[in-house]
Amino acid sequence: TAPEYRDPLEKAAIIIAAGVGAALGKVIVYSFGRAAHHVLPEHVKENMEMFAKLFEKWGFLAIFIFAASPLPDDILYIPLGVAGYNPVLFFTAVALGKIVITAMAVAFSDILSSFTGGATSPAFVAALILVSIVVTVIIARIDWFRVAKAAQRGVREAITVLVEETVRALAPRRSTEVQRT
Repeated sequence: TAPEYRDPLEKAAIIIAAGVGAALGKVIVYSFGRAAHHVLPEHVKENMEMFAKLFEKWGFLAIFIFAASPLPDDILYIPLGVAGYNPVLFFTAVALGKIVITAMAVAFSDILSSFTGGATSPAFVAALILVSIVVTVIIARIDWFRVAKAAQRGVREAITVLVEETVRALAPRRSTEVQRT
């Protein structure tokens, strides 16, 4: 059985160490995206740079929310690496988010273990990797210039265009098609 930690300072140290350790692991995921940036066509790089600019306003919060929740966060971190999102802000948001989720896990370990019991199966891991790749491709196919233009007209317009672009990104595309509308 796992040891019981009753001292609050000991628990806090474990929570912080786990959060920072998890964030260091996510830096590897982010780095995969940075490495992919170097082999992408120029128009994809430009599009992803626009994605990063949009993320400058609310990216820290989005990263924190993904890190602090059971959402599959790698699907966000890889595109942010491709886009060149600020690595210091990335690490800080992930570390804070991982500290929060670790604290929740410590506080509610029995409840959380019943939800995550199957999360280590090879089928789950394979499905998560596949979903991460698909979402990364979708994010890369979105015309972030169009979303940015819409954002200048307001949040509602930006969300509408983002939904339209997401639907368009899901549609099959011929290899000769060029992005930009």
